[in-house]
Amino acid sequence: MKKLFVTLLILISVIGSYAPVTYAQDEPTDNNCVVEMKPILESKSAELRAYFKEHFQSKKTNSSLLDLALKRFDKYKKDLNEKMIEFSPQAGLSLYAESIENLKCAKIVNQEIETMEKLLRSYFEQTAQVKKTSALMNKLKAINKKMDTLMKAVLDMYGKWMTLKGRIPCLIKKCL
Repeated sequence: MKKLFVTLLILISVIGSYAPVTYAQDEPTDNNCVVEMKPILESKSAELRAYFKEHFQSKKTNSSLLDLALKRFDKYKKDLNEKMIEFSPQAGLSLYAESIENLKCAKIVNQEIETMEKLLRSYFEQTAQVKKTSALMNKLKAINKKMDTLMKAVLDMYGKWMTLKGRIPCLIKKCL
């Protein structure tokens, strides 16, 4: 019985320590998807950056700017995902290798999408802050203009009062 138990233990340890032999073709490297997607990511991202830079300098309201920018950003994501699917391996001998390659490609695409989303947010926040400041400055200029008008009216009234004050003693002396 002990021999059977020891034999089973040895057999289990041998099976447990078995490592499958990997060949060079099974090791994930930069696949076609990653290689093909890098230049596409760079060009699409540069195009979107230029769009954001120009778009958020517009004088339109922030809500309309954001709507248009989000539509453009959704199109950007859709285009990248379609290209990623196009370049991803679809069939082959190793499903594991394909899934690793797909994950690598998806990771690169998702990182770029996150970067562009952060850029969109920063442009929107910056534009909103500039427009708030600009609106506040316009209101302050309007208040200053009204204050100038009021100051001129007060000075005009003061001048008339001083003129009247100078004439009143003379008027009183003549009448009495």
